[in-house]
Amino acid sequence: MYAFTKVVVLVTSALSLVSMAAAAPVEASTQELAARGPYDVHNGWVSDNNPSVGVGACGWLNQDYEWVAAIGTSLFQEMMGVDANPNHSKACGKAANFTWNGKTIKVGIVDRCYACGYNDIDLSPSAFQQFAPLGTGKLNGASWKFN
Repeated sequence: MYAFTKVVVLVTSALSLVSMAAAAPVEASTQELAARGPYDVHNGWVSDNNPSVGVGACGWLNQDYEWVAAIGTSLFQEMMGVDANPNHSKACGKAANFTWNGKTIKVGIVDRCYACGYNDIDLSPSAFQQFAPLGTGKLNGASWKFN
């Protein structure tokens, strides 16, 4: 065991020296990266889902006539509370303004959407119908932001 430990230390030391020797200065970039966080404006697509089919990730059974939404799983996970219980996500119950094609409505976040990317959102049928008929599919160019 002692010999193995010595070998691991020797290899780790050698690799750290190689990585330092390979480092080279780079030119500073003049471009800034835009910060992306849960409370920024999210630009993506929207589709419709039916919250009445079962209890959502927040632990509530909502109805299709309510103006509620599901956000992308990665964003939902980013907003998790103190443990792995999705009911404790800080997203649960948050209000958000959703805009598409110049019209805005307020929805409540009640679930996560596995098919959605970080910026995408699923609206309940009632909320979706404020923008397009059900069955339209994805509406691109949507934006939303937590209140």
